[in-house]
Amino acid sequence: FLAAGQPQQAEKSCRACLTLRPECPEALNSLGNALAGLGRLDEAQDAFLRALKICPGMADAASNLGRLLYSLGKLDEAERYLQQAVEGNPHHYHSLNNLGLIHRHRGRYERAIDCYSRALEIQPNSPEILVNLGNVLRQASRFEEALDSLTQATQLRPDHANSWCALGLVQQDLGRNDRALQSLR
Repeated sequence: FLAAGQPQQAEKSCRACLTLRPECPEALNSLGNALAGLGRLDEAQDAFLRALKICPGMADAASNLGRLLYSLGKLDEAERYLQQAVEGNPHHYHSLNNLGLIHRHRGRYERAIDCYSRALEIQPNSPEILVNLGNVLRQASRFEEALDSLTQATQLRPDHANSWCALGLVQQDLGRNDRALQSLR
């Protein structure tokens, strides 16, 4: 239901599952996602924490909680849960991507680049991760590498506006103003 844009129905379904199995971490994790989709963030956080109490190694719940805490600006807690998710599942590319966002936000560009690179090894055709990598490479003044990453993102998804905008900024940094204008159109 959540994927279909029906968070109320998703919440109802999760609560029905939890009536039958109150200690089901998967249902608690799904409930957390539904509640987050409804903007009930405190309740979502509680659901994720309950799931992790039952199943401490549940990477999806740790990742979802980390993402939620990041959105609330609680970077230390978010980083801890995202790191927990990656430790529980080293191939959890969403967690690696979100961990990269935290490192970038904190100015730890090389660590962010490492996280995005690892995420791309798992999910090589993700325009979102490529854009995140391109943006942090730009911040680290590694413009040619940023250009490569962002060009790849635009090729994978030509309608992805963020890719084109970021590409235009890098081309401007490189003094390629004509190409920058083309990218920004």
